[in-house]
Amino acid sequence: MSWEDRRVDKLDGLDPSIVAALKAAGMRAAGEIVNEYGRPAPKEPDLKALARRIDRPETATAKVLARVFHEAAGWLTQNWLGRHWVDLAVMGAGMLLVIGVLWLPVHQRITGTARLGTPQVSAVRELPAGALVNAGDLRVTGASRDVAQGVLAVLAGGYASRAIPAGGIITQGMLGGPPLPGRLLTLPVQHMPALGKRKLPLAVEMVFSSRQSAPGGAIFRVLLLEATPTSQPTTITVRLPAKDLAEAAKWIGSSDVSVAFPDP
Repeated sequence: MSWEDRRVDKLDGLDPSIVAALKAAGMRAAGEIVNEYGRPAPKEPDLKALARRIDRPETATAKVLARVFHEAAGWLTQNWLGRHWVDLAVMGAGMLLVIGVLWLPVHQRITGTARLGTPQVSAVRELPAGALVNAGDLRVTGASRDVAQGVLAVLAGGYASRAIPAGGIITQGMLGGPPLPGRLLTLPVQHMPALGKRKLPLAVEMVFSSRQSAPGGAIFRVLLLEATPTSQPTTITVRLPAKDLAEAAKWIGSSDVSVAFPDP
């Protein structure tokens, strides 16, 4: 049996609920998934389309594609490796050399120790806080094509830890791991202390105060991602835990908002 005919319920490590969703969507074999969502390689639109079709999160769907393509690679290479081990050894040595040449400028870019003449990375488009960053969202200047490709390969797949304007220079700390779960909110606040030496993102308390005569209000713990204190009123972007969204919605628009920083 070829990998194209390999049944999805025989693929190791797939969640039974995912297998059931694939079958319900008419995809019972690995080859059917590849034919529809993997030409020539799985792209982000393919991932989104498959996730919608089987009504599963993109993270879980990505595992499906990864497992299917791993299965395909195993079938296609099992006989080829024996005939080409010398070629592979030569290619491996060449790759190690290239990696060694590329790693220094990439490492300097990440750690902020880059000297003049090393690559400079900027945003092609506006990147909201928490956005997934792809290679097409970044531009590398001041480097050869090979070095630029190496830099993009390292930085792509990260998440914007704060809002980055189009054309903004990407510096250390602007790209990180997956964003924390929750909902991004941008809203004006009536009172916010000066940031001083505090660095964003910062865990703070968002306080809603009732505008009615009777006292009332609510406090939510949020992650402060962005603040524009020069505007009036100050505008902030925060990440609100999903569990607090319904309750916070009752106060937004009908209350005054303040930000309180944690004790040092």
